[in-house]
Amino acid sequence: MVEELLDLIGEEVRVTDPECPRLTRDQPLERPVSRFAGLRFDIDHEPGSFWIGELIWRSVLPSIPGAPVTRRVIIEESPDFVRLSLRVTADEGLATVRNYVGAGQAQPHFLRRVRDVATPSWLGGPLRATTVSHPEDVADLLALLEHPGRDYPVAVLSPLEDGTYLVDPEDLAWELLGRARLYVLSDHSLTFELTDAVGDRRMSCYWGAARAYLPGWSPYADPLEHPLLLGDQVEDPHLRARWLGEVGLWLARRAQLPDGVEERRMERQAAESTAGDASSSPSKELTSAQTVREVPSDGYERTGTLDVVEHQPEPDGERADIGRPELRALEVPVVPMHPVLELVGDVSDDVHRLAEVAQRLGDEVERLRMISEIRASSTAAIERRLRRLEGILEEAFPDETAFGEAHEEKAESEDADAEDRPITLVEVVREAAEAYADALLILDSAIESAADSPYEDPERVRPILEAMARIARKRRDGQLKTSLKEAFKDYGIDYRGGIARSTSAKLREQYRFLRPDGVPVQCEEHIALGDTYDPRRCLRVYFSSRIPDDPRFVIGHEGRHFKVKSTT
Repeated sequence: MVEELLDLIGEEVRVTDPECPRLTRDQPLERPVSRFAGLRFDIDHEPGSFWIGELIWRSVLPSIPGAPVTRRVIIEESPDFVRLSLRVTADEGLATVRNYVGAGQAQPHFLRRVRDVATPSWLGGPLRATTVSHPEDVADLLALLEHPGRDYPVAVLSPLEDGTYLVDPEDLAWELLGRARLYVLSDHSLTFELTDAVGDRRMSCYWGAARAYLPGWSPYADPLEHPLLLGDQVEDPHLRARWLGEVGLWLARRAQLPDGVEERRMERQAAESTAGDASSSPSKELTSAQTVREVPSDGYERTGTLDVVEHQPEPDGERADIGRPELRALEVPVVPMHPVLELVGDVSDDVHRLAEVAQRLGDEVERLRMISEIRASSTAAIERRLRRLEGILEEAFPDETAFGEAHEEKAESEDADAEDRPITLVEVVREAAEAYADALLILDSAIESAADSPYEDPERVRPILEAMARIARKRRDGQLKTSLKEAFKDYGIDYRGGIARSTSAKLREQYRFLRPDGVPVQCEEHIALGDTYDPRRCLRVYFSSRIPDDPRFVIGHEGRHFKVKSTT
């Protein structure tokens, strides 16, 4: 098992360091250290007794370019078990990895591949979702939630009314590894039992939602202190990452890591020294604090030539651990704070709160501006249609004075419009692809469909794409506190989270596109403009927000309504 783990870890290391050699159980390794790279692999063993390997490596978090993280992995092998411990640390602070979002995405990929070769034990049993299938099981779950000795979060996943789940329970159990133990309600009726048990529907979860009950929960707790993921947020990988990060950080700050290779060497040397001194001078004794480690005068312990200093973070500290619960952060001496520094801290907190208020006000002003633009574009479209009707009436009744005046006004308007050529749909889409490249990935297929579309109101699409980019950025940065449906609704945009489940496999092929890297993506979410199937007055923006490794909205089609069962 150790060899398989080392191979899986080595493959992930070589994604960012292709020249890194294979990790083996009998050969230490060290790679050059830089801001975004570096590796040290150390081993210790005693034949027939134990083997331990410790790997510290730094690389960029795959989901967030430019965000260096350091991973510390300890593998322990004994005759009875193999234990894997891991912690991920944001080198430049939690904010650099988009706070909770980056924390939720910090689980290394090699852990997911372990699933193919082994079923690990965690929290006293095999890693799997625990099924709650009877009212008696709900009572047992409540007893666990209220237990004063519980020191880990418990997550509960509820089904939809038809008994299905928005995310596979076993997949979620692996995502929660090191964060929370997962319990799954087997039937929708049990959500009512859970609500009755916790005493408040605001503290329950139902209709596909997931909730994490942190230690210290009671029926009188504040529901906001126990993170809830609403139904349509569960299937969104980035909103789910934010939830996972919030839960994981709670446990990571309280976690313990087993001693590494260097610490164990020091323990053995100290034990040998103590044994030797005891034989020559029985009265001499050393405390464990003296023998296990010596802290330099600067107060920090070193982890080796990689020179990574791990701190036990405060909630608003500069550094943050965003990984597993088995690792212990090295301790930093507590220094009394001067009264002046306390005052500075209070002022800093006030400034921080004011900045948050200013940001919320700015967001609200921007939202109102965009709503105004969307409504103005709709009004302009109505006015253009009225002018067309007036033209038709003028042709039918050329002698009518009112229509004649309308025709003259229309001619003047057309003359004015001729100086400013109306923009086409494909131009709107191309401009958005360039302006919002950080938030929207507009595929060539979307540009081609826009070029073929006879849609008559391309100006209506411009603020829609701007709003999509804005929502994508807020979600990427962990600032979107609601579902995509609610976020788009706030802008007055008709967002639809998917297509009918009864859609045939043949019709679903319309929604399949290829990203520039050749990876297929299913764009079934869509923005609806118009309720008719006439492509002149109806437009659909088909996209996907559910790609785990890309926070952008991937737009595959922007044009006419796809074929559905009722139109074929």
